[in-house]
Amino acid sequence: MIKNRCITVICAIGCCLSVGAQNIGWALKPEYDAISNYSEGIATVAKNGKWGYVSDGGTKILAPEYDAAYPFSEGRGVLASKDGTLVAVVDQTGKLTPIREKLRIDSRFAAFSDGLLLVNKNRKWGYINKDGAQAIDCKYDVAQPFSEGLAAAVLDSRQCYCWYYMDTNGKAVFHLSDLKKDIYWAMGFYEGKALVLHSKGALFVNRSGQEQKETLPQITPPEAADDYFKPTLACKEGILTFDAKCRALSFIGKNNKETKFISAPSESDSRQELPIMINGTAPAPEDIRWLTPSAAVVKVNNSKYGMLIVYDAPVLTFSFPSDTLTSVFGNPAVVNLNIRNTSPQKSDQIDIKVNGKTFQATALPEGGMASVPLSFDKTTDDEMERKDLSITAYEEGLQIGESKKTIYIKNVPALSIYVPTSKITLPIGQNVYSVKVQVKNLSDVPANNVVVTIDQQMQILSNLNGEETETVQFTFPAPKESGSRMLYISAKSPNTPAVTANVRVTIETPLPPPPTF
Repeated sequence: MIKNRCITVICAIGCCLSVGAQNIGWALKPEYDAISNYSEGIATVAKNGKWGYVSDGGTKILAPEYDAAYPFSEGRGVLASKDGTLVAVVDQTGKLTPIREKLRIDSRFAAFSDGLLLVNKNRKWGYINKDGAQAIDCKYDVAQPFSEGLAAAVLDSRQCYCWYYMDTNGKAVFHLSDLKKDIYWAMGFYEGKALVLHSKGALFVNRSGQEQKETLPQITPPEAADDYFKPTLACKEGILTFDAKCRALSFIGKNNKETKFISAPSESDSRQELPIMINGTAPAPEDIRWLTPSAAVVKVNNSKYGMLIVYDAPVLTFSFPSDTLTSVFGNPAVVNLNIRNTSPQKSDQIDIKVNGKTFQATALPEGGMASVPLSFDKTTDDEMERKDLSITAYEEGLQIGESKKTIYIKNVPALSIYVPTSKITLPIGQNVYSVKVQVKNLSDVPANNVVVTIDQQMQILSNLNGEETETVQFTFPAPKESGSRMLYISAKSPNTPAVTANVRVTIETPLPPPPTF
């Protein structure tokens, strides 16, 4: 008696990882209309026309529920309504300090500097502190943000533009009238000097109000008052740009020649080589903006923005509860692929693709695990069948995990063949004889369409239930004389190698009685 075999799947746990792809995950899903660069580790985000804040790890500090949210400065952000009315000051934990008094801001200078924020009340400018309290009264016709402890202001514009610089207590430090020039605009300090525009050009002053002898391009300021309330200053010879502290950044002449006054910090591109795949394709370079070496803003489908985070360890890990699976008679072998979220971010929905077939996992919190049932069919009669598995994981189209594994489909006993007799005695005159073959299902899984053959004869057991035995009978012509015969028997279920048995059967044929006369 020789036993047939069921199918055991041996999973090779070792895998080949794509480190770059597997260490990238969404910090913010691609559902935002805009995501700014970081300012003090915090970015502004827009969704459905409203603004809020997130940290450098993608943690929401303040939900996007406000008309305007301005970049953090000195540990504070500024919230405003559509008409520029100051709504609240927010700290890095999301704690709000509501502003009860009706104050307006200049959207260009909506940032704290030296602990003070420039505000407007009844068409006069002044300053509030981080607690929202009035620090310097709103009494100036023109005022600029503080920088390096000084701010330029004009108390009464009716008495010509009498610019001067004051300290954070509102006390005048020096007057620009001492320069004997017609001053149009005074800007913020950077490294001890500030750019001042007068009717015939530009110059630098130091913290004592003295002119600094430096070579500058010709910059003739505009005469129209409205020009000084725009994001850039359109001068006669070109465009002057400035920052949230009203410090001169650069001047671009009409010949496109640029003079930089403050050099912007270089942006890191150390992660540009990382493979990023979204919906099966790599985003265009212009659709990726790296905020830090480990965080990037990505534009998806030419419309929405998300934030990617690069982790030191894989976002997901994959494992099987057992490395040996059983599939009887070609039935699918089922095993749970365990997926664990090892990142500090919650994953709302993960799609798993195994050799092109997509499965869906549930939401995974940090450290959470989900199981995806997988099944494997044996497709050949080989004693050992190899299958290479390519496992990829996606979240909102982003490939966040990849693993390659190999499984082997091996056969172990499942059927047995038994011939109950080894000797057959034929009655006189019988010209055929029968051989009974018992086929037993050793498993608890039904075996369908089991083919039993002896030589060229075939019988089919359409349904052999688990742990049952069925008998099939084969009929052969009787031999002319006694002797033995070797029977070559096989039993085969679909997609499994045949079980075989060689059984010798003795056939006794009685001699006919002598003739009588």
